[in-house]
Amino acid sequence: MNAAAVSFPLPREHHDDTLAGLVGRLEAQDALALPDRTVPLSKLRMTAGGTLIVPAVQGSFAFTEWARDQLARQVGVNWPKFFEHAKPNEVAEEMNRRFSRATEVVKLRSVSRVSENVEATGTITALVGPDYSPIADGLVGGVLRDALLGVNEDTKIIRCTTTDLTTSYVVRVGEKLTPNAEVGAIEACIYVRNSGVGYAKLVVGLLLHRLACKNGLIVSLPGATLVRAVHRGLDLDRVRERLAEGLKGLPERVNTSAKVLAGSTTVEVANAELEVRDLLRESRLPLRLVSSVMASYLREPVRTRFGVSQALTLAAQGESPEVRFSLEQAAGLYLAAG
Repeated sequence: MNAAAVSFPLPREHHDDTLAGLVGRLEAQDALALPDRTVPLSKLRMTAGGTLIVPAVQGSFAFTEWARDQLARQVGVNWPKFFEHAKPNEVAEEMNRRFSRATEVVKLRSVSRVSENVEATGTITALVGPDYSPIADGLVGGVLRDALLGVNEDTKIIRCTTTDLTTSYVVRVGEKLTPNAEVGAIEACIYVRNSGVGYAKLVVGLLLHRLACKNGLIVSLPGATLVRAVHRGLDLDRVRERLAEGLKGLPERVNTSAKVLAGSTTVEVANAELEVRDLLRESRLPLRLVSSVMASYLREPVRTRFGVSQALTLAAQGESPEVRFSLEQAAGLYLAAG
């Protein structure tokens, strides 16, 4: 059942010291992209080898698990369940039968890169709507780099990860400060999350990085999110304008967020597990995370909103970059609500 999907060795952790260095790496990664192709589903054909034949393109394409599942949903199939016991030729026959009856038109996104031991022209990374308008990671990074010129020259990369779904990174942009003794030293950062495969919106915002435990605390106050945009008619100039406008008040936003963080150390909670369960439900995150969050909480059981937020962001470090981002967002909303 897995013949049609390939996986790169992801997530890939990048280790660039500066934003300029990271932008160069992202631009090189973007250069692997092949031209997008908008095609009717009815014109696609799957081979017994698990690759996809695309009209007017020589050879055939492998695809990532994400793209495979997008393709399956387009023709009404839950891939893991439907093809659990199917042979490769049976998978191809069923998919081709469904393709022939399909009426939808999709945009195929692909790269020239393929996994080891896979014979293909390239790898399909996404099937999205015809009006989907991605913005390359290198372009986003370049806009941020330019926006930070004159604002802060010390643009050290705290972390950066690329997966089949997203590229996300955190850039230090502020001096260290100490809201209070319990919080300890923190530094202001800008976080970026982008997706070119239809997984998530482009988001750029403020993050507070607590140095004592290497956690990232996102304080989601009004104005903390500088850019939040869906990939539909996405205008790079508009992104540039929003960043420039948001960075004008960066020191004020940092100080406000730091005060919220300090204030959370005095807000007691009666039942930490109940707080975690409620927050996960409100954030539409899986309740399976309760056990890892509570294990993190018990390592430093501080019965305050700050203690709970620390547990959330500590547990997030053991999750995928996508779940980590969502948990950090949830921690910020939790702090701001206090």
